[in-house]
Amino acid sequence: MNKKVMQKIVSIEKQELTAEKIDLSSVDVLKKKTSEAKSFLKKYNKGLTREINNAVQTLKEARKLNDDGFSLRGSGAKDFRAFGRKAQELGVDFLDIPEVKEYLNTMRELDEINSQILKAIPSKI
Repeated sequence: MNKKVMQKIVSIEKQELTAEKIDLSSVDVLKKKTSEAKSFLKKYNKGLTREINNAVQTLKEARKLNDDGFSLRGSGAKDFRAFGRKAQELGVDFLDIPEVKEYLNTMRELDEINSQILKAIPSKI
C-alpha cells in the first residue's frame, strides 16, 4: 500500500482509540456521579424527609395556635365592648381601670403575635 494511505489508516485508528478512551472515561465519570448522587439521596431521604415532616407539623400547630388566638381575641372583644357599655352607663371612665389597660396591652401583644404568625406561615399547609 501507499505510504499516505497507511498513515491515514493509522491516523483513523488512533482517532477511534482516542474516542473510545473518551467514551470510557465519560462513562466512568457518570458512574462516579451516579454513585455520589445515590449516596446523597439516601442521606437526604432519611434526614430531610423527617425534618420536612417535623416542620409541617410545627406549622400546623402554629396555624392552630393562631386560630385559637383569633378566637380568643374575638370573644374578648365582645366581652370588652359589653364591659365598656356598662361602665359608660355608670359614668365610669373604664380606660383608667388597671385591668382594662392590662387587657388592652395583652390584646395588642396577641394581635402582634398573630400577625407575625400569619406572615410566617404559608397559606396552604
